[in-house]
Amino acid sequence: MNGPAFMRDWLAVRADATPEATALAAAGDVDVAATYADLDRRVETLAGRLAARGVGVDHALAVCSGTRAAFVEVVHAAQRLGATLVPVDARA
Repeated sequence: MNGPAFMRDWLAVRADATPEATALAAAGDVDVAATYADLDRRVETLAGRLAARGVGVDHALAVCSGTRAAFVEVVHAAQRLGATLVPVDARA
């Protein structure tokens, strides 16, 4: 099987293989569109910002964002850092 060894590498591998393919598309109040290359860059930026604030391996990262494109970014950023994502439901 060809592919990333870890889930944290999946997006980077996909961005290398198909950089211009659509990664995110959503309709609603705000349309969101991003290629895999765009998403990979945004995730790398977010991961860097989180790491600068001390988020890393074995840390828990609580996130309250609902089902938004930003949630996809934070999922991948947390994986890259080795952090555990803890989704928080604002409606609860």
